[in-house]
Amino acid sequence: MAAVAEAQDVATRSVAMMFQSGVEEAAKTLNEFPCKTASLDCAMCFVKSVQCLLTFDFDVMDRADAFIKDVEHRCSASIKSAHSDEDSMMLRIITADCELLRALLAFARQTLANYVRGGMHLRSASKTYTSIITELKKRSASNKRVEAACSMGFGAVNVAVSLLPEKVMGLLKLVGFRGNRRQGLESLEVAARSSDMRAPFSMLLLLAYNVVTRPVLGIDVSDGMNSAIQAGTGILELSKSVCPDAALFTYFYGRVEFLKKDVDKALEFFSEAATACSHQPEMHQLCQYEIAYIKIVSLKWSEASDIFLSLCRSSPWSPAMYAFFSSITLAATGAYDESNAKLESVPELMKAKSTALEKLVRHKVSTFTAKRLTEQSARVELLVMAYMSNYINWCGPELCEDIVDYLDEHENDISSDVYFYSCSSLVRGAALIQLEEADRAEVHLRNVLTHAQTCVQTTDSHVPAHATLLLANVYKMRGETDKARNALEKTKSLYTDYELESQVQTKVKACLEALS
Repeated sequence: MAAVAEAQDVATRSVAMMFQSGVEEAAKTLNEFPCKTASLDCAMCFVKSVQCLLTFDFDVMDRADAFIKDVEHRCSASIKSAHSDEDSMMLRIITADCELLRALLAFARQTLANYVRGGMHLRSASKTYTSIITELKKRSASNKRVEAACSMGFGAVNVAVSLLPEKVMGLLKLVGFRGNRRQGLESLEVAARSSDMRAPFSMLLLLAYNVVTRPVLGIDVSDGMNSAIQAGTGILELSKSVCPDAALFTYFYGRVEFLKKDVDKALEFFSEAATACSHQPEMHQLCQYEIAYIKIVSLKWSEASDIFLSLCRSSPWSPAMYAFFSSITLAATGAYDESNAKLESVPELMKAKSTALEKLVRHKVSTFTAKRLTEQSARVELLVMAYMSNYINWCGPELCEDIVDYLDEHENDISSDVYFYSCSSLVRGAALIQLEEADRAEVHLRNVLTHAQTCVQTTDSHVPAHATLLLANVYKMRGETDKARNALEKTKSLYTDYELESQVQTKVKACLEALS
């Protein structure tokens, strides 16, 4: 029993260590412990999952999924021989945790098939968590350990289900499966404040929801971003007691500053986190990626190029994507020969399994190989990628004004190319919405739709889809609810089968919920 208790302590410390010292240190600690237990295996599942979500590398995901699946099977087989009811419940929770983690890995692949697969994993996990909660309620004495362990999974399942694309939700509703976001968030709060090893992971999920998902999808933002900022700040303060110097949580301080539209302060936190985690390649890459995008929306093309070239040389993950961004930023600085060489290298760096963003990059490579980029067209491409990655929304009024002024000034340089002209109009529309200039934004967004037929005939139908979505925001700003709803329905039905469609459709779902 002493060995089991020690293993539990190592598992708890390792999950916290993952945020403090990195994935490799946490995995090393778990692997070196002489006794193998279910709690250690469960901790390793969390470590591998976080590594996947930081890198978005499908090979890493495949290996992690296989490991988690094996842990699930072994724990399931051990339930009947458990020494006590509590041990049996903990093993059942671990099997449910494995289903939850496999769902998150499936969602990271961002395809409809994987959303459905992930939804079924969530359904299986939900049945186990709900069953255990029901059993606990029937007992006269509470069991704090089991309750804390179950809270994370129950909360995560409910929040995740509530965020799924409408097509997937329709399928899950047919089998009687729904999520309660509010109840889920409350359960995650309980788990985050517990002493269970899942507490740091619960904090991560709450931070991701409040300072990334909510602002990106426009969920519960009637007070602007105040409640999201307050919730994120509260969790970050709580994290100091568990992971006082964790680079990942420093990174989230940067995301909170983004919500405040203080780009300089966000840059300080990202830079601090990047320096602190120089020995943690997954975290270092994430921070550098954020810094590069800040340089793009700040119109600092050379500095962005230096970062992407560095990532292209050093990162073992997403080499094709970083080669693509290196090519575009090089073109934006006028280094055409180097840019062309980088662009030609992208196809051979593409992996058989690609993220949704990498698939979009694949389409763009063929287009940009056929028609060479100029400085101005490359800069427009970088800004539209920044918009699609949600950086225009949070770069603040000064930078939004700079972006609009810059694109206005160079409009004639790209006016003969329908795609780049449409992208320039899209970005200006997005920036003007942030500046609360609804009329000017509408003009630019309607320019996009004027050229929509040309875009729809190519792989670039995501451009008019985003323009229609943004028009809904314009109408909402004016209080024209019916027009906003119609624009959202049009976004959902008129534009299909384009890259990153699931991202747009999830935003549409959240916007429709906000209007109802």
